[in-house]
Amino acid sequence: MSARPAVRQAYRHLLRAASAATRYSRPAARSVRQLLRADVEATVRHGPSDPQCAAEHTMTLLLLSALHNRPVHGPAGPSGESWVPSSVSDASSLAHKLVHNLASLSYHHLSPNTQMQPKARRAGGTTKSTALQRPSAVARALAEDEDGTPPESQVQVERPGLKLSVLRVAPKPVRGPVGHRPEYWDGQHPEKHLRAAEGGEEQRELDAVERRIKHLGEALTASNEEHGRDHPESTALHSQLIEMRGTLKAIRRAQDRRLAEERLAQRPIAAMEQVASALADQEALWIGAARWQQRRRGEWLPP
Repeated sequence: MSARPAVRQAYRHLLRAASAATRYSRPAARSVRQLLRADVEATVRHGPSDPQCAAEHTMTLLLLSALHNRPVHGPAGPSGESWVPSSVSDASSLAHKLVHNLASLSYHHLSPNTQMQPKARRAGGTTKSTALQRPSAVARALAEDEDGTPPESQVQVERPGLKLSVLRVAPKPVRGPVGHRPEYWDGQHPEKHLRAAEGGEEQRELDAVERRIKHLGEALTASNEEHGRDHPESTALHSQLIEMRGTLKAIRRAQDRRLAEERLAQRPIAAMEQVASALADQEALWIGAARWQQRRRGEWLPP
């Protein structure tokens, strides 16, 4: 038998054993199977030459977890005495705790794209209000940057009560573990999602905001010299300049806060990846080290 069919057969046995190892809990069994799938895929691509050792050790771990505090009746031996494996040994207790913790970590930290919420809980979709709203500071800066015309001079006709059912988006199920608060895109205020990074569409929008601030500063200086500070035109330009500067500062502060949160969140992930990789290498176990490596690199985690 070649290596690939042998790995496939061992993988199927491990999938069946995951249910008993987690006390037939569907979320926990699904989480353990995600870890097994990641390691088996990595083994098939560029794994060790002999995956039989890792499969046997992993099966032993799952069997010990399933045996914990669940006595069984063993078969009779050659001498007539029945051999019953111990269900209260330290090995079964350690295996049960390890499988339980692995399932919990996979559920809460390695399954951001897995649909786990109940069907009754929905999020997203189109709000009931379809009235036109004042464009944000970033939208006005982009409009002027593209057309060369201040958006305040463009007349917008508001039609109250306009509701088109064909444009309403149905809500989607929330993905990720229960209790997880996903980040939603706020189209009315895109400045919340801009990142102060070089290159890309986001940097182009930030450059447009900076050009808008520079243009408003020059226009305000000229208006003050021509009409004075108390003129309505100077007052309006000053208000727009203050709003633009505040928007840019808020974007940069949000970016600094986001980077600090990402660095703080990356520390336990890197530590857990090191522990899982070391345990998998030393004990020859399939416990999801490949999936933790994907999480540390920021790659897509398949559900």
